[in-house]
Amino acid sequence: MSETTISGEIVKEYLRKFPSYPSRQLAAMITSAVPGVFKDIEHCRSIVRYYRGARGKHLRERMSPENYIPRINLPVSDSKPWQHIELTSNDFPIIGIGDLHAPFHDEDALEMVLERGQEMKAKTVLIMGDLADCYQLSVFLKDPRQRHFADEVLVVREILAEIRKALPKARIIWKKGNHEFRLDSYIMRQAPELYDLDVMSFAGIYHLSEYKVELVDDKQLIRYNNLFFIHGHEYRGGMFSPVNPARTLFLKAKRSAVEWHLHRASEYTDRAINDDITTTWSAGCLCGLHPEYAPLNDWKQGHTEAYLEDDGMWFMRNRKIINYRYVE
Repeated sequence: MSETTISGEIVKEYLRKFPSYPSRQLAAMITSAVPGVFKDIEHCRSIVRYYRGARGKHLRERMSPENYIPRINLPVSDSKPWQHIELTSNDFPIIGIGDLHAPFHDEDALEMVLERGQEMKAKTVLIMGDLADCYQLSVFLKDPRQRHFADEVLVVREILAEIRKALPKARIIWKKGNHEFRLDSYIMRQAPELYDLDVMSFAGIYHLSEYKVELVDDKQLIRYNNLFFIHGHEYRGGMFSPVNPARTLFLKAKRSAVEWHLHRASEYTDRAINDDITTTWSAGCLCGLHPEYAPLNDWKQGHTEAYLEDDGMWFMRNRKIINYRYVE
């Protein structure tokens, strides 16, 4: 829109005289007072909204300050758009792993999964949280005899190196889980002045650039069309379910989705009134099954596989590992 048009100058004049008037009321006043300049009230209202910066951020950012006449001059919000990580058809097949809790990982189970990734020629490895346990950074009571954080970091780097060695051409995406957030939380509590230093960043500590690993924030989603991948801690109140974690995920997400976090393999499918099918899964872990803080549990090991059909339809396999054997 030209800033020198007669209609624009008229609108700006009225905006300065009557800054608090609603846009449509002001447009009606202008078209009545200046007949023949505007096609109708809606045409005038559109110009009013333009100069008020109400026709989108992309237009507002291009306006010069003298032409921006907001009705209400609110302070700039700190709210940021919530962005997802979008997968494409080129990322399939996908192998999804999570909850290794290194250095408490199960090396035999992880070796099985990496061999499976090679067999299926996985193009993408999704590490869906809690690869690192960050044990000594926890706010819970800790055994001081367990590995120090620096030693744990070395173990995580070695695991990343082995994943990269097993699948040298694969895209590796690491989404932080609630255990990795322990690192962020610890630095923010204990040394907030260091939080913005690159050397103290998650990517810097774990040498992610060396292993060509993409990092995803713990609250971001990963998705392919209508299929979503989460760690499982993102929902306020958690995802704990005494019966079927996948059904709990369905009730919260209401879209096809996969979660980790609970170390339990489950599946739930429902059909809507319009015949749309939604399936949710919870995936198994790749850590030891009897940690010192919870030796009795109902955890199961496993991982997921996602494939793409020739017609563009995706499908999931929720692979379960029992006694180091795959069980369908």
